[in-house]
Amino acid sequence: LCTELLLISGLENSLDKAKTKLQKILDNGLALEKFAAMVTALGGPADFCEHPAHYLPQAAVIRPVFAKTTGYISAMDTRGIGLSIIEMKGGRTTPQQSLDYATGYSNFCQIGDFVDARTPLAVIHAQTEEQFAHAAATLQSLITISETKPAPLPCIIRKID
Repeated sequence: LCTELLLISGLENSLDKAKTKLQKILDNGLALEKFAAMVTALGGPADFCEHPAHYLPQAAVIRPVFAKTTGYISAMDTRGIGLSIIEMKGGRTTPQQSLDYATGYSNFCQIGDFVDARTPLAVIHAQTEEQFAHAAATLQSLITISETKPAPLPCIIRKID
């Protein structure tokens, strides 16, 4: 998506040049430096990027969830996954609801990834064992696993002019 933005804005004139430019910015640390400056400008701590765990809340239960079968991730119910985060209080349906910033998922699998007993679907960040168990069962039901690796989908399906 970032390569498309560089092309649309006219900052680069080829996909390869855009990819190279973006990779260079990631590799040399400039992207992280800009993000840190944005955090500070928005009132956050100046050392947030160096010590994020110092500032971010941690869930009581942080463990991986594994697929019930071995195979390739072929589909995900992303709406259902989003709703499962809301159930853990990691999201909200009305502005008045409070958020639990420690809950949710990390290290999420992607379409086409191979999963087995050693490769998790995701890491669940929950506040209780019951919340973890519910999130694990929900996540397992929302991710489809097949025996064959699916063909990769394009990042951009269609451009609207």
